[in-house]
Amino acid sequence: MRRFWKLILRDRLAAIGLVIVVLLAVVALWPAAWLPANPTRANPALRLKPPVFAGGTWGHALGTDNLGRDLLSRTVAGTKVSVVIALVAVLISATLGIGLGVAAGYFGGAVDSLIMRLVDIQLAFPLLLLIIAVIAVVGSSLPILILLLGISGWAQYARLVRAETLRVRAQEFVEASRALGTGSLRLVVKHVLPNVSTTIIVVGTFEIARVFLLESAVSFLGLGVQPPTPSWGTMIADGRDYVYEGWWIATVPGVAIVLAVLAFNFLGDGLRDVLDPKTR
Repeated sequence: MRRFWKLILRDRLAAIGLVIVVLLAVVALWPAAWLPANPTRANPALRLKPPVFAGGTWGHALGTDNLGRDLLSRTVAGTKVSVVIALVAVLISATLGIGLGVAAGYFGGAVDSLIMRLVDIQLAFPLLLLIIAVIAVVGSSLPILILLLGISGWAQYARLVRAETLRVRAQEFVEASRALGTGSLRLVVKHVLPNVSTTIIVVGTFEIARVFLLESAVSFLGLGVQPPTPSWGTMIADGRDYVYEGWWIATVPGVAIVLAVLAFNFLGDGLRDVLDPKTR
C-alpha cells in the first residue's frame, strides 16, 4: 500500500483526480440539513441572483436560478444524486460483465460464442437512443434509469474480462491447480478473479465517468431524474433559456460535470499505470 500511494501521488494528474474524487465523496455525503438553503424551494423574489464572483452576495455564493433556488445547495444535492446513480449503475454493469466475461473466457466453446454475440448486439445499439426508447415506453423513474445505465455498460467489462480470463486460464499454476482436482468455482474465485481485478478496477473508474456524462445527457433531455429532485443535467436544462441574463445557472453544474469526468479519467489513467507491472 505504501508503494501504491507513492506511485499514485507521483503522478500529478492522478493525484489531482484523487483529490477531486475525495471532494466529490465529501460533497455527496454532506447532510442535507447543513445546506445553505432548501434545494427545491422556489423564491421568485430571489430569481437570477448572480454568484459572489459576479457581484452577488455570500448568502447565495453561486447565485440562484430562474425560480430563485440556491445553486450551491442544488449543486451539492445534485452531486449526491449523480454519485449514487453512477456507483449503483457501475456496480450493476460490473456484476453482469464480470460474470459473463469470466464464463466466456473460462468455459469457451458455445458459451463463449453466445456471450460474445450478445456483446456484439449490445455494442451495435446507440446507447442514448436505446435508453430514450425504453424510458419512452416504460416511463421515467430513478430505479429504471439506474437499471438502464447499469445494463448499458456490461459489454465493456465482458470483453476485457474474457480476454484476461483466457490469458490467466492458460497459465501453468492454473493447469497445476486443475490437475490437483480443484473445482471450476474455486479456480475462478481463487485464481482467475484476483488476476483480473486490476482490469476491473481501471475499467470501473472510466465507467463511472461515462455514466456521469450519460446520466446528465438523459436528465438534460427530461427523461432522467425528474423535478423537483436536483440533478446536474436538469440544472443545465433549466439554464439553457437564460444563457445571457443567468449564465451561471448552466455553468455551475457544467463545471461540476467536467471536473467529475476529468477526475475519474485522470485517476483511471494513474491506476492503470500503477497496477499494471508491465507499464512501470
